[in-house]
Amino acid sequence: MSQVTETYQELQKLGTRGASLAASGLANLALYEGKHQQARQILERGVAADTVAKQPDRAVDHLVMLAYAEVLRGEKELAIVAAQKALADSQSAKIKFLAARIFLEVGETGKVQELVSALASELHAEPQAYAKLILGEAALKGHEPKKALQLFGEAKNLVDIWILHFDLGRAYLDAGLFVEAESEFERCLKRRGEAMELFSDDTPTYHYVAPVYYYLGRAEQGLGSAGAVNSYGKFVSIQDKGDGSAIFQDAKKRLAELAHEK
Repeated sequence: MSQVTETYQELQKLGTRGASLAASGLANLALYEGKHQQARQILERGVAADTVAKQPDRAVDHLVMLAYAEVLRGEKELAIVAAQKALADSQSAKIKFLAARIFLEVGETGKVQELVSALASELHAEPQAYAKLILGEAALKGHEPKKALQLFGEAKNLVDIWILHFDLGRAYLDAGLFVEAESEFERCLKRRGEAMELFSDDTPTYHYVAPVYYYLGRAEQGLGSAGAVNSYGKFVSIQDKGDGSAIFQDAKKRLAELAHEK
């Protein structure tokens, strides 16, 4: 990843636009490696610089990514503030979708429903699919994997996007359907190039790929597959120098248990 870091650092020198893109890239890399506090610092500076440079679209992208970083840090109130600021400056389908995911994570169900309704009422298929995905994620939160699978299936009938398969994998996992879960997570890895930029707008999103290895390990462990060790090991190696998220700690614990069973 050192070459990637160097590339972004060089990009910082190419004017305000380059500096903003570099901030997105460096924050994305920090999130991928589980360095949530570092990501937060980069993004806060990015928002401030974008505001001074009168780049509101870039500031919004950094705000919604900042909200995600705050969720990962367990800072719910800060996550809400950042997501609300993003929504105040943009009503794009992408920002509504990402903000709804943040609000869902922090338990702001009223705000989630408002955004779902707005997305579902749009004319294009992709925002409608986003609404289905949020509802499906809410069902997962409510321990209703079958309902989630139904909603994700409806979303898939509208669009076939990378994050849909990640959500499907988690729903299958929660339902105890390990073969199907493994298939979805493997599909995510085969199509990980799509995760480089989920919204085709110059904003890197590759950090979504790192947890795939953890969830793939869960599916493989459920199947009794030796591949679980490799998947957990990959995830731990990616985030070994990070802040230590809950799933990172769980991956380490599961690795130790599997090693003990040998």
